[in-house]
Amino acid sequence: MINANEPDSEIESGAALGLTLKQKEFVRLMTAEGMCQTKAAEAAGFSFPSQEASRLVRLPHVRAALHAARQAAIEGELASLGLRTMRELMTDATTPAPVRFQAAKWSIEAAGHGAAARQAAAGLPASEKALHEMSVEELEAFIQRGDAALSGLRRVGGPVIELSAPEGSAPNYAQTSAPA
Repeated sequence: MINANEPDSEIESGAALGLTLKQKEFVRLMTAEGMCQTKAAEAAGFSFPSQEASRLVRLPHVRAALHAARQAAIEGELASLGLRTMRELMTDATTPAPVRFQAAKWSIEAAGHGAAARQAAAGLPASEKALHEMSVEELEAFIQRGDAALSGLRRVGGPVIELSAPEGSAPNYAQTSAPA
């Protein structure tokens, strides 16, 4: 019979966190089996599953164990499954183009090569709002940060695309390098 009050010293991850056998089983059922907390508490052998489940998920050591188990699953099997799924979505000609595009965009962003990475590399903070949601003051601050980033690129000699558009005419795009 499982004693809910004695930690399971044989199981390293549970022992390190001070989990009882029932608590460890609760964590396993929630993470590996995907059970909701009440069903997991019932299957783990708790007498009052609904009340115990609510109490368990508030205990710091149980929360830490749930987090660790989820993280291990994400970094292990789920990461491989996710990559395989993204690859299939991007390479299957029957996948709708918008879905293939979003899969490719997510993959590029997740790898650190997307717009967010370029923005961070330019020294610009991540914008919490879309441009159309910004106030005039926020837009002015955004433009000033962009100007400062461009000035920094010019100072280090990186390529900069200059844009000039006289009123009423089409923009003139010209790539220039900073003066040597």
